[in-house]
Amino acid sequence: MGSYMNDACNARAAGLQGPQKSCLNKPMMFACIAIMLGAVSGAIVWLFLKASSAGMFLLWEALPARLEIAYYPLLLCTAGGILIGLWRRRFGDYPQDLSEVMETVKTKGRYDSRRVYALFFSALLPIMFGGSIGPEAGLTGIIAALCTWAGDRLKYSLKETKELTQIGISASLGVVFTAPLFGFLGQIEGEGEDLSFPGRTKVIVYFCAILSGLGIYYLLGSFFGGGLHFERFDAINTGRNEIIWFIPLALLGVLAAFSYNIIGRLLGIIAKPLQRFPVAPAVLTGILLGLCGMFFPLVMFSGEAKMAELNAAWPAMGASLFAIAFLKLIAINLCIQMGWRGGNVIPLIFAGICLAYGVSAIAGIDSAFASAVVSTVICAAITRKPIAVALLMLIFFPARCIVLLIASAFIGAGFAKLLRRTL
Repeated sequence: MGSYMNDACNARAAGLQGPQKSCLNKPMMFACIAIMLGAVSGAIVWLFLKASSAGMFLLWEALPARLEIAYYPLLLCTAGGILIGLWRRRFGDYPQDLSEVMETVKTKGRYDSRRVYALFFSALLPIMFGGSIGPEAGLTGIIAALCTWAGDRLKYSLKETKELTQIGISASLGVVFTAPLFGFLGQIEGEGEDLSFPGRTKVIVYFCAILSGLGIYYLLGSFFGGGLHFERFDAINTGRNEIIWFIPLALLGVLAAFSYNIIGRLLGIIAKPLQRFPVAPAVLTGILLGLCGMFFPLVMFSGEAKMAELNAAWPAMGASLFAIAFLKLIAINLCIQMGWRGGNVIPLIFAGICLAYGVSAIAGIDSAFASAVVSTVICAAITRKPIAVALLMLIFFPARCIVLLIASAFIGAGFAKLLRRTL
């Protein structure tokens, strides 16, 4: 938005007529467009989540109740792998990871706006068929493409289109997680870097877009239902025993993040020669996910819908909680590397909570405290955005835990920074 002001000021210096009008109207026009795109983002997020929810209900509840087929998860996930592989061969390896979308916009100033419908279904299919991935990566790609398309139609410059696209990404993140501050900071906080705040006017535009998106999202949800529903840990104990366990829990989160990265690298090496054959790795992933679904159903899906089930069952699960968490870390990487692409934030939080419950069962510490530490450390270590992650975790934990969340997030991000320097 600074470019608008500079253009107007240059015009004034050259003695052109009407520069004052340009100074006032262009930023206002840009803000109005950003608000409208925020509203469109909210509607698309709602539509996507509603479609994915309906698809999962049909495939995983309605059909198996009528068909009663043995090995149903294995058969369905294999069929999903075939469909995802064929779709991937036709339209490409989408959706991109959230960090890839942001990096593309940052470096190129735009995002490919062709075949938005292909991006929509590329993100939808893995979620419907039980992929251990979240919706945020696919949705940010869709919104980024639409914002670029809008910038092109309005004949904006590359810089203006980039700003509009970044605002759209912020709106989509804020709506998906119903966390306005995460939507804002998730876009402007660099990976392992200091915050670089934009100007005051641009900050206002960011939040106007995010809040308009949330408004449309909640409005549609109130009339038609839908959206993600996150479990809350409102009762959390921070007694002496929990404080003693803070460092061991943080180290457990660091170990989980390290394992996640190593698994990702190994699967990336395996997946690289298979890129010429997009159907085969997708089918293999479907088979492995189906087997997990038969023996460890909590490993499937992103995790937010399974949280209530986990909360009710974990005291009796014992050591299997560690196995589920480890399998979840494998499943996330398997999906992302082998064609069932999507986001990793919600699945990582779920894996962290499984690990925390396992420690709580053994050590007798507060499960909510352990969950806050482990899941925050893992997410911050993987995303390398500690402040944004700490604010994101407020959708799960009460605001009075903010110091605990910030400390955990900086431990995770610090580990990631150290690891990047040493490797």
